[in-house]
Amino acid sequence: MKNNARIKTIFIGNSDTGKTNIIQRICKNTFEENPPKEGHKKSDYKTKLIKNKEYYVDLWDISGQPLLFSSINLYIKNSHIVFFVYDITNKKSFEELQKWINVVEDNIKRKYISYLIGNKDDLSDKEEVSELEAKQFAESKGYIFQKVSAKDGNGIEDLIENSITKFLEKYGAFQSNRIYKLNKKLQNGEFMRKNCITKEILGVYRVSLYERIKHNMFLWYKPKMESIDIENDIENDNENLNQTSDKKDL
Repeated sequence: MKNNARIKTIFIGNSDTGKTNIIQRICKNTFEENPPKEGHKKSDYKTKLIKNKEYYVDLWDISGQPLLFSSINLYIKNSHIVFFVYDITNKKSFEELQKWINVVEDNIKRKYISYLIGNKDDLSDKEEVSELEAKQFAESKGYIFQKVSAKDGNGIEDLIENSITKFLEKYGAFQSNRIYKLNKKLQNGEFMRKNCITKEILGVYRVSLYERIKHNMFLWYKPKMESIDIENDIENDNENLNQTSDKKDL
C-alpha cells in the first residue's frame, strides 16, 4: 500500500556544516569532500516501508550563504520535518543556530517536528561543542538530538524513516497541502466559489449530499466554524455509504 502524499523536509544551518553531504549520503550513499554550493536545492527520496506505506520525501538543502538569506522563507514554508544542522568542530555554527530557528518559527505555521543534528562526528577529537551542551540546548527547545557523520554515514542510515515515524507518533498523520489549505479556509471563513471544494479540493473522493450539507459546500460564503478534518470525515462517510449499500444488496 502506497501513500502518495509528499513530505517536505528541510536541512538548515550555516554554510559548511555539511547539509549537502548529509542529503547526498541519504539519497545516494556517497560522500563528496567539497560539494559545489548551488543555493537552495531539492532532492527526491523514497522511503522504505513504514507501517506498510512508502513515503515520497522532498529533501530541501537550504543554503547558508548570506546572499540567499532573504529568499529562505520561500523555500521552507509548509515543511513537516526540520533538521537544524551544526558542525561539532565549529562553535560559531552552533551559536548561530538561533538565527535559523527564528526564520523557521516565523515562516512555518503548520505542525512540524524539529531535529538538532551535530554533523562531522568523525572529527570528534576536534570537537568544539560538547554533546552535553548540544543535548541540553535540544531539550530546552523540544528538539530531537542526533550526532551524525556524513563522511562515514554514522547516524544517517534510516534518519528520514525514523523522523517520519516520530512525526506520526506525535501528530498521527501527514496532512496534504490541499487539505491543509482547505481547513484553513474553513476556519477563516473565506469566500468560496459555489461547490469549489467538491470539484477542486476533494478530487476523486465520493462526496454524498449529507457531506455537502454538513460542510455547507453549496454556500457562496462559508461562515466561521470549528476546525474539521475533511479527509477523515469523508473517508468515514464513504465507509458508512458502502456499509449501507452492502446491506441493500443483501
